[in-house]
Amino acid sequence: MPYNKFFYYARKIFHLFLLGLFLIINLFPKKYYKTIVICQRGKLGDLICTTPLFRLVKKYYPDHKLVVIAREPFHQILEHNPYIDCLISFSAGQLMSSYIWVLRTGLMIRHRFHPDYFVNLFADFNASLLGVVTGAEKKAVTTTALDGKMQKIFYPFFNIRPYDYTSEAKTHYLSFFDEINPKSDDLSNELFFTGNNQTVELWSQKNNTRYPLIGVTVSSGKDFKHWPQKSWRELLKKLMLRYHAQVVFFGVSEELEEIKRVSDKLPGQNFIITDVPINELPHYIKKCHLFIGVDTGPLYIADALKVPTVDIMGPCDEKTQKPDYGVIVTNQYYCHGQSKVLSQPKLSDYPAIKQCFESITPQQVFSSCQHILERGNN
Repeated sequence: MPYNKFFYYARKIFHLFLLGLFLIINLFPKKYYKTIVICQRGKLGDLICTTPLFRLVKKYYPDHKLVVIAREPFHQILEHNPYIDCLISFSAGQLMSSYIWVLRTGLMIRHRFHPDYFVNLFADFNASLLGVVTGAEKKAVTTTALDGKMQKIFYPFFNIRPYDYTSEAKTHYLSFFDEINPKSDDLSNELFFTGNNQTVELWSQKNNTRYPLIGVTVSSGKDFKHWPQKSWRELLKKLMLRYHAQVVFFGVSEELEEIKRVSDKLPGQNFIITDVPINELPHYIKKCHLFIGVDTGPLYIADALKVPTVDIMGPCDEKTQKPDYGVIVTNQYYCHGQSKVLSQPKLSDYPAIKQCFESITPQQVFSSCQHILERGNN
């Protein structure tokens, strides 16, 4: 216990030392070029919902370079985005290695781009420290009621943009730029990928294209965002029997057992695709006629590719972030008001979140799928 306490205070002192060091460095005169740096440390769905911002920044600030910093490995989804001049992956390593990365990357941005504006969309200590290290003339950060004491250290050095989870996240992102008018611009998500993936082409040739191909993610990778396996089996069985649909499950190797429990004894053909690099996922998902998921990253990929989606949103609040073209399924009675706890859920929150997902019936989701599939056939 004394060792843990010593480490806790030593870490705080080190944080303050780093902050003081770079505040002193920033006292020296600097020159600024027309460069905007946007740091988005959210996950895949958050990153895809930031793509309208990249497009509009280049529209309203065409003479500025745009540098985007995104979390590994999700940054791969932006590799072919034409609006981004420089894409940097944010390394989330161990404590000391992450600090070294922040210092090295911040100094590189400082000397190479001399940014005049740094925007931190997802507040945490490392991302805010990175903003200070870059020496940007202006710095702005998203703040929420969930911010910890270490994030708040940086408040005096940034233009504060509070977010209270009552408005759409995209609109909040655009508020960092005064010239952008969200009411008059297209805010739809978009992705760019090139050519044909040979593996996907060979895989798609094996499928029976006469019937719908339905993409599915049964999990979001978080313990608390799960629709019951029994509900998944009942839904997919109905879709297979009614439409002779083929199902392709997407996931990572850690989810394989759960996927197999859902796919076992389904009445039709199904495929399991795991651990596909994120920049290759669009090639697979584009082949689907419908995509169903629990508000997870691949579902937002499908939506950005204009593949019809059914989002089992559960406790997530559709006011803050939702697919542009998808159908949302939830239960307002059991799920309303839980979205704020999802960023940092406590054990005491889990029963209510579980009840929310269990209250969403397979028939609810099937009705939404039915509407999309039958509309597509007309």
